[in-house]
Amino acid sequence: MTVRLLSYAPETAALIPLVVHEADTGNFTPLAGQAMRIEAQLQSAISFGMHNSVVCTEDVPFYGDLTALQPALEAAYLGADQVRALETICGLWPRGVRHDDLAEPLRSDRPVLLLSGEFDPITPPAYAERAAAGLTRSRHLVAPGQGHGVIARGCVPQIAEDFIEAAAVDDLDTACLDRLAADPFFVDLLGPPP
Repeated sequence: MTVRLLSYAPETAALIPLVVHEADTGNFTPLAGQAMRIEAQLQSAISFGMHNSVVCTEDVPFYGDLTALQPALEAAYLGADQVRALETICGLWPRGVRHDDLAEPLRSDRPVLLLSGEFDPITPPAYAERAAAGLTRSRHLVAPGQGHGVIARGCVPQIAEDFIEAAAVDDLDTACLDRLAADPFFVDLLGPPP
């Protein structure tokens, strides 16, 4: 779980090779330290009650019978534990009203700015491309080298502000995105190579 969550942002993804290498040599301190840091951030940043309310209403009911998928889930990197945990939680959690058209593609002729990180492990750019199919006045920007949640990265806040002020996607200046890049990997505890 820690490695997956480290992959969400370029500055923490840069640590993955180092913490995995250190763990492989028997030094679990860097990996454990990152796990504790991430856990503390999640506790203060995410309302798990809201998360469960949304997931138990909008996602888990679409899982259906996962019996046929059990071998694939067990072989997956995270295994089936996360799916089983959500099914257990949602068996007890109150559900909201789910509209019949929830799984239908969104259609709109309103201006829509879609933002993705090139290396987003949870909502990859392909998801925004699928959403854009029904959004006739949309523009999809992919932030190079970035992960999940690009709204505060580099010049993206200015692009978002320009979009809101113009209520249009046609003339947005996005050249500044070319300056974004993935962070270099840490090779030791001193950081990336010079």
